[in-house]
Amino acid sequence: MNWKFFVSWVPGIPIAISNGVIREYWYQQFLPEMPSHQLSTLSFIILFGVYVWLILNWLKLPSAQATFRLGLTNGISQIRYRTASVYNG
Repeated sequence: MNWKFFVSWVPGIPIAISNGVIREYWYQQFLPEMPSHQLSTLSFIILFGVYVWLILNWLKLPSAQATFRLGLTNGISQIRYRTASVYNG
């Protein structure tokens, strides 16, 4: 596995955590629970989308097939992780 692929997902963690903190301490001061959750979801999609766009430029994947393989590998690993976490408590 190329080290860039592994390292590129690490900043997603602080993006998600900071988005949750912003929702808890800022959005919920002005909005009820459901609208603040919806706004948080929208802001995460935008922030993470910008991040992915930047990362894809940094990775310089050679083809659409390489991009597909990267996405498929990530999808399979997510399914394995979530399946293992369900069965292991």
